[in-house]
Amino acid sequence: SDLFNVLGIGAIGDDEESIDKLVAAVKDIAEKHLCRNVVKISCNIPDAQNPEVSPRFAFYSEKREVNLQDALGEISAEMLMAYPPGIPIICPGERITKEVIEYANTLKSEGCLLQGTEDPEAEVIQVLADKNAAEYYQRMLRVV
Repeated sequence: SDLFNVLGIGAIGDDEESIDKLVAAVKDIAEKHLCRNVVKISCNIPDAQNPEVSPRFAFYSEKREVNLQDALGEISAEMLMAYPPGIPIICPGERITKEVIEYANTLKSEGCLLQGTEDPEAEVIQVLADKNAAEYYQRMLRVV
């Protein structure tokens, strides 16, 4: 789950009865663990952005590892997401912003599992090695 959601997954072998059992179990947990003094977490979910380079270009480009805390302004070569639900925080080819780093920190501090990076702890992220990759990519598009 992320900060605001729980994901239930059904499969082709599930029937109405098994889904009803899942719903009843979730309701039971919610009733037994009702919190009256809930601390609301305030965080800004980063806006979706236009990629600087295509995901394919990012995937096949030379990469280097950078501590996520030091990755501001870099172009990501990896996906970073909280799973479940698996919605990316950043995708290959997108520029890493302050909001992305802050949101990832918030998710981690609240115990969410971040996935998609080669580093299982998501402390390090792969970025494009060439700082001028976005400019090179844009020039390539104009030539073609």
